[in-house]
Amino acid sequence: AAGRLRAFALTAAPAFMVAFAVLMLVKPGLSGAPNIMNLDGPALSAAAEALWRRSQPGVPETVIGTIPEAGTISLYGTARPQVFEDADTALSPWVDPERLLHDGAVYASRREPRPDQPIAGLCPRDIIAYAWPARTALGTPLASRTVWLAVLPGRASPAITCPAP
Repeated sequence: AAGRLRAFALTAAPAFMVAFAVLMLVKPGLSGAPNIMNLDGPALSAAAEALWRRSQPGVPETVIGTIPEAGTISLYGTARPQVFEDADTALSPWVDPERLLHDGAVYASRREPRPDQPIAGLCPRDIIAYAWPARTALGTPLASRTVWLAVLPGRASPAITCPAP
């Protein structure tokens, strides 16, 4: 039985490696739709930091949003900001709400923020739709993915509503 299992593993492992290579290298090029591995992480992080620096000092210490987008900014960010997933303290218990309120954050998600609706008590400003570039592993350009970026400036107390822009 052990010999059969070993033979199966030696046969199946190369097949799985080929299937994975096809998924990573060929499928995005054929479909034109990028997966997370094809998206340019440093470009997204640089865009978020540039947006922040237009109106805020330093670099953001927190990024609020969905995991693929916010996590990418955290991974490639200059200061490696903490991720506050969906502005939910149950999902990100390490976030200090008072510090976040004081320091502000950058927002990154595929969901468009509303300028009149606070996110974690902060009012979105400088909202942009960023075309997140993507390429296949061989360098062929793919369709970009739209990511909404915004600056959430710090404030003295949580916002209930935000002023119209």
